[in-house]
Amino acid sequence: MKKTKIIFLLDIVFTPIILIILTIFNIPFLPLVITVLLLLSIVPFVITFERKDRGLSKIVGIVVMASLAIAARWFFVIIPNFKPTYAIIIITGMVFGKNAGYMTGVLTALVSNMVLGQGAWTPWQMVAWGIMGYIAGIRFKPYKERNVILSCILGFILPFLAGWFMNLQYTIMYIHPFSIFGYIGSCVTSLGFDLANAISTTIFLGILLYLWEKKLTRLRERFDL
Repeated sequence: MKKTKIIFLLDIVFTPIILIILTIFNIPFLPLVITVLLLLSIVPFVITFERKDRGLSKIVGIVVMASLAIAARWFFVIIPNFKPTYAIIIITGMVFGKNAGYMTGVLTALVSNMVLGQGAWTPWQMVAWGIMGYIAGIRFKPYKERNVILSCILGFILPFLAGWFMNLQYTIMYIHPFSIFGYIGSCVTSLGFDLANAISTTIFLGILLYLWEKKLTRLRERFDL
């Protein structure tokens, strides 16, 4: 178990670092190489949930939460940057743990883009949203011990991190040669969108923690999710 946790931690920490190094040196076929790297970074998490000892109930729980996040993204598509998708991914990590949060983020980005549009950005979204769920899972605590205010503060910060990660994709794909100033410029340009995402996520997270958390915690304890 400890070995698995170390592998996941290295995966989460070193994937962005490798991305930055590859980008700085501007290696040939950079977008393709990074896309493959991002897809490979998901493999350890997928393998974990392929193991027999995970149990069908654990997988079903993740699929249900991912389905809610996907439906929320589709339903709120008419309202730009105001949707509960991030909040559902975050609460999944908080209630069901880091790995569940990661897989929910990955599945949400992959499946929802089948309707909204697949592209070179999809692997980036899968990893960005997965990391968001994983970080939320670090705050995994029993229901009665959770500080809702701190949870909402985390919900405000994580959309900015996901947005900055996606800005790296934009800079690599569309600004040639890659420039750190170009990346900073994209972050400044997207500030309004990231702020809207952060505010909506905080609002929805506060609502969902109040409405869902106690019920989800009971389900997790009853069915060992």
